[in-house]
Amino acid sequence: MNTRSELATLLKVFSNFLTELTDTEYEELLNGNGKLLYRSKDNEKNKNKKLHSKNDNIYLNDIIKKLDVLDDRSEAEMIIIQSNLKKSDLIQLSTYFNIYVSSSISKERIIEKIVEETVGARVRSQAIKDTKIKNKNQENYY
Repeated sequence: MNTRSELATLLKVFSNFLTELTDTEYEELLNGNGKLLYRSKDNEKNKNKKLHSKNDNIYLNDIIKKLDVLDDRSEAEMIIIQSNLKKSDLIQLSTYFNIYVSSSISKERIIEKIVEETVGARVRSQAIKDTKIKNKNQENYY
């Protein structure tokens, strides 16, 4: 950021972001329970594509939204299983999450990979963040 106009533009973007938050989201951000996340517009275009299952009454986007907020592997697995997705739908879902799956593996294994790479990764990441390290020379945790 070399100029004042760039800084002003950045502050305007940040201000717009903050005004779009709900009161709860704003409070969580202030309390340290939320975080800001940057995504490029190219990434957003891919995320906003409607993914349709071959079974017309099921939208893969609904499943994606649920998987994005879950913190329980078994609940995520049940959502996918209860959706009665075909193998081709599961492969499409795994492609969305950038998870490599071979077409020769079973539906059950694809479901396991999707759950582990989405919810499992989030749970592991949160566990690492929540781990407190004690320094040998200090009594307090930090």
